[in-house]
Amino acid sequence: MGNATKISCNNNAVLIKSSATFLHVDVAFTDGVIQRFQPGETGSLNANQNQWEFSDSIGSYALADAVRFTVFADCGTAPHQVNEEMATFLNPCYDTNQDQDQDGVPDNSDISPNDASVAAVSYFPARDRYATFAFEDMWPYKGDYDFNDLVVSHQATVYTNAYDLVTKVDYLFSVRAIGAAFDNDLCINFSDAQHQLVLNQIAPSSIQHEIISLTDKTELRFSHIRDVFGREGFINTDTTKAFFEPTTISFSILLDGTLTSDEFEIDEYLRINQEEGREVHKPGRPYTSLADLSLFGTANDDTQVDAGKLYKSQDNMPWVLEIPTEWEYPKEQVKITEGYPKFKDFAQGRSNSAWYTDDAGNKIHKHLYRKSK
Repeated sequence: MGNATKISCNNNAVLIKSSATFLHVDVAFTDGVIQRFQPGETGSLNANQNQWEFSDSIGSYALADAVRFTVFADCGTAPHQVNEEMATFLNPCYDTNQDQDQDGVPDNSDISPNDASVAAVSYFPARDRYATFAFEDMWPYKGDYDFNDLVVSHQATVYTNAYDLVTKVDYLFSVRAIGAAFDNDLCINFSDAQHQLVLNQIAPSSIQHEIISLTDKTELRFSHIRDVFGREGFINTDTTKAFFEPTTISFSILLDGTLTSDEFEIDEYLRINQEEGREVHKPGRPYTSLADLSLFGTANDDTQVDAGKLYKSQDNMPWVLEIPTEWEYPKEQVKITEGYPKFKDFAQGRSNSAWYTDDAGNKIHKHLYRKSK
């Protein structure tokens, strides 16, 4: 900065001094997040707003999680005139060679400096974002093709150690709609060849669930998923009926750290009407060791295992969708192609368009479910 700005570490607190007036500061943290703070929002500021001290925490982060500070200040010399300047500093209180958990990753690059089992994190679909699963439960029959038999928003946080081996997963999902007459189970399986998975916590604790060992996987099965609403009938698929707030379930699992992040997989699918072996997956995803293979190639299904075609119909349409954002699903008994006219071309490989977005021509709103007032 043209005006002198300095940063120092005093008694384990970061002190930034300037001859100019602070406008804001952008702080980059060890998990990759960059957050902007206005004067008075965090830390302590002097009356002239040119000395800003950060002690124990910065927003929701610990001071030790801060990697660098980018300071923006008003260096204007005339009234009502702003001459903004910027300077970036590393956290002076951080010992770049410090490694408290001795995992080989310096604390300033380690998202959990006191836990040797965790060094990095990945977010799916992204930090503080949700993707959507939508299921048709008539497989291997086509059904009404409205993709609201079960609608679930979800996010996963995958933790790895210093060797990029997966050690922990936090998973959260929210059941938004049930337009099914069948009594289905939501199943989530994890790569786990040695069956060392430990369910660390789950909330609410009353949710029906069981852990099932499969060949090279461990499954967390949420039985009778409609019971999360505590009522019968269709839920949140008919705009003329009452709306029920989505039900959210969260859990955390611990793993043995034998698989890299590239090798580790999470797969969500539907077990249909309490029939063991009748399971429907996202297109192209493998079936489990419990699947009834005699159902392949029956009714509308055109699964051809040797050709790598899985869970698609004769016209290459799926029974399960994963959309990388929260999604407006069709109303009851309205085909997805009526609400999303570009979906069929996408599903059949004739287009790569983001058919589910708000872009012009993507949605026919009268066919999509909206919360009743």
